[in-house]
Formats: sequence, C-alpha cells, structure tokens
Amino acid sequence: MAVYNIAPEHLDNRTFTRLITWLRDTRVQAKHSKEELIDGIPKDILAQALKIVINSIYGKFNYAYGDIYDPLATLKVTINGQLYLLMLCEELELNGIPVMSANTDGIVVKLYANKYDKYQSIIKDWQLYTGLGLDTEEYERYTARDINNFCLREINGKFSSKGDLNPKMYAVDLSKGYNQPIVAEAVVRYFMDDKPIMETLYEATNILDFCKTQNIGRKFTVEYKGEEIQRNTRFYVSMNGGYIFKVDENNKHNNLCSGYVVTVLNTLDDLPINQRNINYQYYYNEAMKIIDPIKLGISPNLKSNALKKTKSGKALLKKYSGDYGNLFENND
Repeated sequence: MAVYNIAPEHLDNRTFTRLITWLRDTRVQAKHSKEELIDGIPKDILAQALKIVINSIYGKFNYAYGDIYDPLATLKVTINGQLYLLMLCEELELNGIPVMSANTDGIVVKLYANKYDKYQSIIKDWQLYTGLGLDTEEYERYTARDINNFCLREINGKFSSKGDLNPKMYAVDLSKGYNQPIVAEAVVRYFMDDKPIMETLYEATNILDFCKTQNIGRKFTVEYKGEEIQRNTRFYVSMNGGYIFKVDENNKHNNLCSGYVVTVLNTLDDLPINQRNINYQYYYNEAMKIIDPIKLGISPNLKSNALKKTKSGKALLKKYSGDYGNLFENND
C-alpha cells in the first residue's frame, strides 16, 4: 500500500498513503529497536499493535459496510503481492535455493553456505525491481507442520511458535480455548532440544498444563460419573476417574474424551502432581499425533483409494508411528 500508493478511490491518495507509510515505518522501527521501551510501551507490544492496525486497514478495503470499502484496492494488494513473492520463489528455486514454505507475506528458504552470495544477489535485485523491502531472520532450527503451525529458534536464541506448536496459543488466540498445553510443550522440546516426550511430561509440575476446558452450549448438559455438573468444566485424562459426556435434549451422550476416563478439576487444591494419577500414555500419544505427520511427511487428511489399494493418512500414521530412520538415511 505504501510503495505503490494503494488507497480507496474516494479518499485522498497522498494523505492515506502517508498515514500507511508512517504506521509501517514506526512498526519496523519498534520491531528492530535496541530499546526495550518506546514512549513507555514495550517495543514488541507496540510492533504487534501497529501490525494489527495496518492489517485491519487492509481488511476494511473488503468490508462492504465500512468507510474505506474498495475491492479493487484489495486486489491490488493481494494479487501484486502474491505475484512478486512467486517471482522471488521462482528465482531462488532456479538457482538451487529450496523454498521450504511460502505465505502471503513471507517465505522460508534452506540456504547452504555455497549459495549465500547468490542468495544475497537475488534478494537485492528483487528489492530494487519491486521497491519492496525484505526483513530477514536466520533460524538455527525450524519445524513446521504447515504454514500456521510451527516452532523455530533463531541463531540469536529467540524462540517463536504458532498454532498447535505454541503451548501458549490459548493466550494469543482466545478462540483456541485451553487445551492441554503440556502436549505442545513436549513437541516443542522434542524438536528444539531433542528432548524425549516422556521426559517433558514427567518433569511437569503444574496440573493445569494437562487440563482441557470445555464450554458447552446451553442446549446441552454435562454429565460426569452419571451426575450433571457445570457446563464450563475443566478436566485432565487420568488412570482412574470417570467418563465425561455432553448430553443433548434427546439424551444422546457424546463422550468429550472418547475412550478415556478423566478427573474433573474445577477447583484447585494442593495435591502433589505425583498423586494425580495422570495418564501419561495419553499425552504421549497426543504429542505423537503432531510429531508423526511432520517426521513421516504424511498428512492425516490423506484419503484411501480402493482402486489403487492405498491406505488413508491416518492408517499410515498408525502403522509407521515413530518409524523415522532407516539404513539408507542421508544424515548430511
């Protein structure tokens, strides 16, 4: 929007793009500032807030009831942005620099030392041609299930994660709910620190890390051990306890944790975690559901094909779970 002066047709172009440019430059300055506070605001919070503002302005281009509605402005941003990134991806791939993943506003590449100078030349030429800037970060480790579920550690030690690989995702995105954050923590430690899953599980001391929460709609009731309990409930999977059900108006029971007994924990107490009777195998299995598709390169959404006699992704994952290495694996 700033570089190509993209603005709603009914607004003054110069004024609008000057505002966008100021927001962008202020955000970039905050993001890379060596000072922890800018005007009394933590730099990371300021950068994130300005990012939301900029994204919201762009989003309003396509909101029919908003004051800056202009679908053509939306297309100018999205189509041009995608084509420019595809141009960059193509040039990198043609020069032997693999693109690991691509999103609407950034890419991840695997860069070998003997390709570094060529890489620098390509991105410099791309920036000169497009007028756009590239903000580069170097990763020590990068693990992704898909573009919205990943964890990484930069060479400066900074850690980032998103989606099912972010133990604190419930705090970032309130729509995600609170869902056994110890699983994501175990997966992250497995990929980032080569730490065994069970080691992370056994070291955990906060029972809330094992808990799930369920907020059931008013047309349902919740039953635990045959008795009705509150609809907004918290529980963890245990070796003893009882089944927990969501019950509809026709008395149809739907198990909230199918195949497992749970312990309801709506009120905290001081019971030590080693007396909670946690079903650690369940949490191990949940972690492997995230790890296996990444390590095996098999999507759980893959459909079976009777004519080709191929199995579904879920069947393949169940068969090959944990089977990652082979005699011919090229560790280089």
